Amino acid sequence: MSSYRIEVRPLESITRAIGYICIFWAWLEDTLDQFILDLSPLDDLRLTKNELEKIPHILASAGDIRDKIRVLRALAFLRKWEEPWFDKVNKILTDVDDRIRPLRNRFVHDRWLAPRGKLQYRTRTVRITKPQSFARVLVTEQHTPVRMKQIWDLGKSILNAQIKLIGLSIEHAEIQKLVDAEVKKRRTETFSRELAAGLAAWPAKSSPPNPQASPSKTHKGRPAAPSRKRKRQRGSSSG
Repeated sequence: MSSYRIEVRPLESITRAIGYICIFWAWLEDTLDQFILDLSPLDDLRLTKNELEKIPHILASAGDIRDKIRVLRALAFLRKWEEPWFDKVNKILTDVDDRIRPLRNRFVHDRWLAPRGKLQYRTRTVRITKPQSFARVLVTEQHTPVRMKQIWDLGKSILNAQIKLIGLSIEHAEIQKLVDAEVKKRRTETFSRELAAGLAAWPAKSSPPNPQASPSKTHKGRPAAPSRKRKRQRGSSSG
């Protein structure tokens, strides 16, 4: 045994397997955090690079994995582009929450023993039972035998859930790129049409007024004054 290691030979194989389960579980939680972030678009124009980098850490500290599963399920439902994609996400999250998470908690938090070389974990519990119709019995521990394959299978289940969620996240990101490009294209086309229509109507709307078409305000409504030539002609004819 190395000077920096502690070995309990009957449990040596189980500690290695559980160590991997803890590492895989942390990877899965990171995947959930990133998936939540991907489905929660933020305006990077209003956030600094430093603030954007801190957001995943904020999400990671907000609640346990069950809270993250609920948040991700709700976001996936809102951001889905088709039902089958959401059904896949929901199926994986349900399996993680209902099957993988409870078993992982038992393997990590319960007490492991190996009586006569047979692995088992003991769960603390308090319940009253009445086995086979006999007198009631108070039970404080539950012993569950486990084979090594079951532990490694749990590790594989955690990795498989993580890989599937990453694939679905990438799939959503690729679809979102196409949607964003189409929206941008339509906005550009709409803007171009509106700009062209505005330019076409601009000369007619902004043509300068014709000074001959309307009299100036200083002469409007005033009768034209008779010329002196006409007055002289009238005076000569009367004499």
